Amino acid sequence: MSWHRIVQIASCAWLLGSCALLCAVRPTTIAPSNVAQLPPGVRQVLAEAREYNSGVGKPQNYPKAFSLFMQAFKAGSKEAEAWLGSMYLRGHGTPPDLDRALVLIRDSSGSGDPVGLRFMGALYQNGFAVPQNYGKASEYYEKAISAGDVNSYGRLGLMYLRGLGMPPDRTKAVAYLTQAASKGDVWAECALGQVYEGVVSGSGQGKRLEGVVAGSHQNPSPDYSLALRYYREADAGGSELAAFRLGQKYEAGRGAKQDYPQALTFYTKAAIRGFAPAQFSLAKLCELGLGSAVDYIDAYVFYSLAARKSSPIAEERLLIVSRKMTSDQRSQAESLLQKIYQRHDAQSGDSDELQEGPVKAG
Repeated sequence: MSWHRIVQIASCAWLLGSCALLCAVRPTTIAPSNVAQLPPGVRQVLAEAREYNSGVGKPQNYPKAFSLFMQAFKAGSKEAEAWLGSMYLRGHGTPPDLDRALVLIRDSSGSGDPVGLRFMGALYQNGFAVPQNYGKASEYYEKAISAGDVNSYGRLGLMYLRGLGMPPDRTKAVAYLTQAASKGDVWAECALGQVYEGVVSGSGQGKRLEGVVAGSHQNPSPDYSLALRYYREADAGGSELAAFRLGQKYEAGRGAKQDYPQALTFYTKAAIRGFAPAQFSLAKLCELGLGSAVDYIDAYVFYSLAARKSSPIAEERLLIVSRKMTSDQRSQAESLLQKIYQRHDAQSGDSDELQEGPVKAG
């Protein structure tokens, strides 16, 4: 099978940006807020807004998500108010506005909304729009948990794992992460996979979650069976990092029997979800013909996507692959890339996604 056909049928907006799943809960287990008190029509608007914001269930579209969240907020949803604050913070679907973001999130959290409480905790944990304060962050996470927020278990688990404002405590960290994972928290499932794998940060691969284990007490005896279990659960929930980790295991034969076709499958999942390290790894397998026939078109496409995210090694491999291709192959690859870029711009409305980099307070 020619893997570049996947590019043609995939939701191409995902190829350029993350799916915002690292702190997502599966739609069936979204934490309660004041949703039950809202009219059914407003609940539906809120559910659709979440899907457009995360890219789970619908193609990621920030302007559409922003519009729907605003509609739900005007109808009385305090959860929608918190999400609007998050979008103003990151500049998703609207120009960034730190002051408005803080007002909205503070008001939502003040009403006792669990999502607003969690977002307020995240602001204090990371020093976004407010001075960094781990003590206040943990307090807000505790309040969010009491209000029924699933994600905050994982957030608090991260703080215990890294010793943020408290002594590192792996036992408590795993307990909180396991609680979150049991309720369908994809981010926590992936974090547990890394904990049981004994991942050490610093390679730059999967950097969005390797920060979870950086500075923590690593598991001296990795449990690959548990790691694979949690990675598979997170992958089923749409985590690009979990799919990437599974691809690594099958490519290297670490924790699983070496299986290049399986590695190719998992790298493809992560790559079409927009994860640059997976795009590079997939391109490499396509270039070398590992797991499938040599496919320079796919290699060119995915090296290009990885290079777009400031990967010097991807840029180097792109030049090498380009020299191996015929002019017709390069033309096909460039045509595919143009379709991806066009669909991304049309679906997301953002030319520069800021999912992992909210603006910090000055």
